Amino acid sequence: MKDFRFNYIVTIHNKQDLIEQVMLGVISAWREGSFIYPVLDGCTDKTEEIIDRISRENTHIPIIKIFAPDVHEIRSINAALRRIPQDKKGCNFILQDDVVLKAPDLEMQIRNIYDVLGYSEIGCLVFRHGVNVFADDTKQTLEERDLIETVYGVGMCSYPLLPGQLIERMVGVRSPECISCEVISKVGVMDENLAPYSYDNHDISLRCLKAGYKNYIYGLAFASELKWGGTRNNPHPEYGKVLERNKHYLYGKHKDFLHQFCSSKNYKDLKAAKRFNIGRDFGGHPETENILNKYQKNRKRMVGKKIYFIAKYFKDPLKRVLIFLNLF
Repeated sequence: MKDFRFNYIVTIHNKQDLIEQVMLGVISAWREGSFIYPVLDGCTDKTEEIIDRISRENTHIPIIKIFAPDVHEIRSINAALRRIPQDKKGCNFILQDDVVLKAPDLEMQIRNIYDVLGYSEIGCLVFRHGVNVFADDTKQTLEERDLIETVYGVGMCSYPLLPGQLIERMVGVRSPECISCEVISKVGVMDENLAPYSYDNHDISLRCLKAGYKNYIYGLAFASELKWGGTRNNPHPEYGKVLERNKHYLYGKHKDFLHQFCSSKNYKDLKAAKRFNIGRDFGGHPETENILNKYQKNRKRMVGKKIYFIAKYFKDPLKRVLIFLNLF
């Protein structure tokens, strides 16, 4: 697809046990005219050696290493976005080092979405999950609602988005995700005031809405197990505080827009948005049934943990029932 460039950005920190699977997943999706950018963020293991070997074995594919000094997700992504030319038609396909792509026709699927919906209409196209958000004036934070997850996720909702299905949401949450070169050129890169991580998806999605774009969630095949994540030897000790800080920051940054948008016809239309298919309908396909069964098992485990939490920490029987009903 020489007229539509894919920039695959893979952010990596010490992932020697999985990085070969991750890179081979990207290579299976790669087509002529596209580029692969592994971002080595403070790697001290054999990750770089493995990537170098993969590069030697695939000399027909441009694999361009980018280095970051252990700065975590947001600045790693920005290091790549600032390095990659954004003046040509195409998109930046961003994934973390715990995502293995399972879609050899990925570029065709995504190109088809842009062709049907309009290249200059799509802000963030995300393949993990999406939410609508609002400004909570009492807590002065950005809050989420209307979560929808693809069937390739971890089991956070009762009716996941099936393979090939698309739905609109205010915010898309990676990984993986796709952001066009046009969007990066017009809207900008991730807000580093949110660094080292979290809620940068919310911010860039809202900036896309302000600029007139729409954000979508799409059921694209990938594998990502919970046990694959969390590879940093020294996880950020202030994780919870960072999340709360960023929710307060985004409230201050976007509250006026959110108050206006959430009372508009556009928001009512978005709330009423239904899932739909573009191109092939994967419903009833054996692989769809398999991945849906796996998702439902994950969902049962996740709900089971919530029920245990409710039973342990909420003694009032009525409150238990009300909270339980809100899980479904």
